[in-house]
Amino acid sequence: MGAVEDGKTKRSPGRRKAPAKAEFDGPEPCRSVQETHRLLREAGKCELFEGKLCSAIDPASLRIVARANVGWGNWLAIRGRGAGLRWDRGIPLKNEGPDTWSWEGEGPVECKLLLNDVLWERGENHICHGPRAEVSPNF
Repeated sequence: MGAVEDGKTKRSPGRRKAPAKAEFDGPEPCRSVQETHRLLREAGKCELFEGKLCSAIDPASLRIVARANVGWGNWLAIRGRGAGLRWDRGIPLKNEGPDTWSWEGEGPVECKLLLNDVLWERGENHICHGPRAEVSPNF
């Protein structure tokens, strides 16, 4: 409680007013997403989409191509937000060759690739707007 002076409560030094509640009441997006939004908002080209992605870019056909040799019997999955993706369960990517995997949907999406839908790739989330994005996951 604050210090009492002449019967009135006075704020203690260093106590700050509570910050205003954020517009999006969910988990904070990763720093790279925030930075992207900051730059686009400053340019007057972006508003939040589902609290995460940029609505300046209309949903469009998106193809994500992953370049990774994951070894015989292994496979890649994608998890994320947007285009029916979820963070709690992955969707298998289509194998197009020894080190080429793909997924097609509607963008924009925020996503990450997983080896066998178990091992998350290292690094920040991918923000893919389309029509084509190429990634090289590091496990």
